[in-house]
Amino acid sequence: MTGQILDTQLNYWKNKLSGYDTLNLITDKPRPKQIDYAGRDIYFELDEDTSKQLRELAKELKVSLYSLLLAGYYLMLRIYSNQDDIVIGTPIANRHYNQIENLIGFFVNSVALRIKIDSKFSIKEFIEEIGQEVIEAQLHQDLPFEKLVEELKVEKDTSRHPIFQVMFGVQNFGSINEQSTELRETNLTNIANLLQPYTTETNLYNVAKFDIETFIDDSQPILRGSFNYAISIYTEETITRFIETYTGILRQLASLNNSQRQEQTKIEDLTYLNKEQYREIINTWNQ
Repeated sequence: MTGQILDTQLNYWKNKLSGYDTLNLITDKPRPKQIDYAGRDIYFELDEDTSKQLRELAKELKVSLYSLLLAGYYLMLRIYSNQDDIVIGTPIANRHYNQIENLIGFFVNSVALRIKIDSKFSIKEFIEEIGQEVIEAQLHQDLPFEKLVEELKVEKDTSRHPIFQVMFGVQNFGSINEQSTELRETNLTNIANLLQPYTTETNLYNVAKFDIETFIDDSQPILRGSFNYAISIYTEETITRFIETYTGILRQLASLNNSQRQEQTKIEDLTYLNKEQYREIINTWNQ
């Protein structure tokens, strides 16, 4: 990559992240003074109808499934942070140059995505904006994340990672046609178990690189995902609520099956409580 391209990409990211705020999600415990990498995973899946409808919606809006799932993720983070300006990280393969396409090695880079959410936006506008932001980020993916941190002069904080503390990605564990019957029946939980670090009977340690990492597997008809979280600041109950809210948002997006509804439905029209939560707050607690 030439120095001119590097400078262009650096200027893009400096402008994009200028004046950004740290994402302040609710936590269950005070943040440790130093990052504690102990973590845990919770797995979830969407039903086949919702998964199919989300894929169809992405095609209709001419965005990637990743962009659509990311839009729902931002809306979930907005609820639990009370912020409309949110920066999260996403992994980029960084293999878009022909010269390195067939090289063996690790080329993954991290990209910081910043989205500003206006509750008056229609769902269609918001998802399309996310799609455009993702395209722009991919066009400027070559700048090493460490270089960006250095240039932004991010103040060192041993309690959190620089710029973003939440990461989101969509992965493909191989197309259905390429998989054997046995592997086709293996869900994300089993795949993740196979990829766990080696442990002994006395060392049951799972890593959390960030506060929260969410990855979704789109290789099957049913979309499956995982929330990896730092147990030093979150409990299982809280992460479960995050998942319930996120999947609830995705189901609402999937139900917008025509252009008119996509344009008329605003972000502020979405609901974030399931029926049980609504009944508990409105009926039970109100007593």
